[in-house]
Amino acid sequence: MKPSSEIYIIPASHLDYGWAASPGECFSYVSEIIRMAIEDIEEHPDFRFTIEYAIFAKHFLEVYPEYFPRLKRLVKKGKIEICPSMSGFIEHFMDGEMVIHQLVQGKRWIRETFGVDPVTAQHTDLPGHIIQIPQFLLGCGISNFAYSRYHPPVPLHRWRAPDGSIVTACCHQHTALDKPCSWEGYGWGWLRFVAVSDMQETFDKLPPEILKSRSFWPSTDQPILMGCESDLQPSDPLMIDRIRQWNEKYPGDPIRIGTISDFFRHVENEKLPIYQGEAPYAFFALPALYTESAQELRAAENSLAAASKWSAFQQARHIGRSQHQRIDRAKDQLALPHDHNTGGRRGEINDLERYKDALHARLEGESILQEAAMSFTVNIDFRSQPRDSYPIVVFNSNSWTRSDVVEVYVEVPAAGVKSVRLTHPSGRKIPCQIIRKEESVQIWLVKTLSSLCCSRCSAAWIFDLLHVLFRIPGQNKIGFNHFNNTFTQPVLRHPPAQKQDYIHQME
Repeated sequence: MKPSSEIYIIPASHLDYGWAASPGECFSYVSEIIRMAIEDIEEHPDFRFTIEYAIFAKHFLEVYPEYFPRLKRLVKKGKIEICPSMSGFIEHFMDGEMVIHQLVQGKRWIRETFGVDPVTAQHTDLPGHIIQIPQFLLGCGISNFAYSRYHPPVPLHRWRAPDGSIVTACCHQHTALDKPCSWEGYGWGWLRFVAVSDMQETFDKLPPEILKSRSFWPSTDQPILMGCESDLQPSDPLMIDRIRQWNEKYPGDPIRIGTISDFFRHVENEKLPIYQGEAPYAFFALPALYTESAQELRAAENSLAAASKWSAFQQARHIGRSQHQRIDRAKDQLALPHDHNTGGRRGEINDLERYKDALHARLEGESILQEAAMSFTVNIDFRSQPRDSYPIVVFNSNSWTRSDVVEVYVEVPAAGVKSVRLTHPSGRKIPCQIIRKEESVQIWLVKTLSSLCCSRCSAAWIFDLLHVLFRIPGQNKIGFNHFNNTFTQPVLRHPPAQKQDYIHQME
């Protein structure tokens, strides 16, 4: 074999959540795998290990807190790498906001915990990739991307998003496009240097595999990526001696042990082809979509996105502090439900665990949303309004103008009222119909037609409010100061404090 560039083997373990075992069993396996990797590197300084998803390193430290100084030391030295994606999420199922949240939270935790800045994401085994993934990665300070399904013609390349963002990317799988899943992908090195018992088998099978990979590679001076992991399987420092034997027999194709970023540091980016596009969703399409947990997950994402916007606007209007920490904790609960596996061994337990987390996150989002939205209503100065008039606040939850039938209820303290009149703040009469009346407490359920709109305020989507009034027939026409389309004249019970006073008060 003629002299060629180096091959980087990346010891790791594919941390499938709820596929090879129940969620609880998976955590137990993963914690043991990470503990073994720490001890193996301390005993064999040339060994390396990559943890592909941050949530498993985080859980490991919750179970083995005494290992923190040792793990931090190895991370700082670059002998263990923790990738910033919180979990192996299915990109196509998620809101873009949740993809960014997972990347940001994982990267933030690594930086704050270990004092290093992760720059390589590894989305092993994920069934597809969205067209914007380079944009999301680069926006989070992640410049390298390793994945394992549906590579373009050249596995080592640059990937460009529609906005022009570019990351350096490499697919573990080096074979033709008609083989979307192959052990010659992220398990290639594991088969040849961990699972093997006779090195002669490696000497016989690996040379033609390397030649095949080079036929897809951009050039002979670029390093080749050799994944070395299997589902919930530990790596083995015995590979050090086996790789030494290989390098002695085949010095023209040397193999180096490294972390995933070690590989990318030796890539010459300017010589790589550039691709743009989407890697289509490959497997589990319908089974993953129709599980109860997947549907609850989408509802949770929507409620938390709305809660985040309303809570931020609540703080912007100085009527309460944003609940962003509470929202982040609820979003963090979705990291495991977002993982790419459904079914599998103990599938019924797996789906129930995910459903539980998604349900709790949705309820938390709805509670925060209701509190933030209601803060505008309860801060209206009702006492300054004319007698026998009652403001109604209607929220448009979408970002476009709507004309819908709205059902609201009103508590009317006066007895004997037979009808109501609904008036827009401009004085225009709005059609309404009483559909139920409870005489004992004078609660009326009224159906009305309302046109709502949406504006953009302070770089965040803020939903406009339309205040409409009940009016007792026979009274004079009611006027009412209301929130206008830009929220410049809210009639609040307490005037907004100055920004510095507000912050001081909250601290």
